[in-house]
Amino acid sequence: MAIQELLQTTNKELFTRYWEKSLLFSKATVSLGLASQNLDEWPQDLLNKIIKSTPVIITKDSQHIDNDFLLNEEVDGLTPTEKLLIMHEEGYTVYIQSIEKYFDELKQLKLRLEKEIYPLTSQFNIFLSPGGTIGLKPHFDSHDSIIWQLKGAKHWSFWKAHCQSMTDHIPENQETEKNKLIIENEPPLYEHTLQANETLFMPRGVIHGPRSLDYSIHLAIWLKAPLIESIKTVDENLIKNNASYHFF
Repeated sequence: MAIQELLQTTNKELFTRYWEKSLLFSKATVSLGLASQNLDEWPQDLLNKIIKSTPVIITKDSQHIDNDFLLNEEVDGLTPTEKLLIMHEEGYTVYIQSIEKYFDELKQLKLRLEKEIYPLTSQFNIFLSPGGTIGLKPHFDSHDSIIWQLKGAKHWSFWKAHCQSMTDHIPENQETEKNKLIIENEPPLYEHTLQANETLFMPRGVIHGPRSLDYSIHLAIWLKAPLIESIKTVDENLIKNNASYHFF
């Protein structure tokens, strides 16, 4: 059971006790191979393939550099992989979306997980961060997530969650502005350090700020629920706000 392997809890307990309610800290009972190794240990042909076919974001303190920079070889004469590794050595986090496409063990885990969480879907994203760096400043996500620390240690700060009118899996501008106000005016409510092979379930809307303590690799497994776009029920609050909410 994928949920059991990742969070040491049952599917029923996850959705009744923690889903969109509470953080859950646990430990994975499975381990990975190549995906948990430093970026410079990944095969060159694999990195080339990833850069050319998958969204790769290089980020430091939420300042992003995307694939266009990597793929443009006319400016500096460096290959995309050479530029990626140089930026990584200079303290940039490498953030690769849908990494399950390139590792069979993750692909199989995704298939097993989605059988358990249907009608939700999942997406596996990997973050490789040099020690003592911040890839993304405090932010929130519009989907629940399982964080799996594959290597090293990463310290997490958490602020209170805030509600969103969920019309998409992308945060709305008004919610992003609210996020800034909370971070600027309130201290974190809780802090926790994830060590290798420890996991975290995090409900959507929870503001979080990760910082790597040493070389860190973690997976962010997005759990994306269907969105009900137009809810018209006898509930007067829903009608008044004309809001959209998760299926669960």
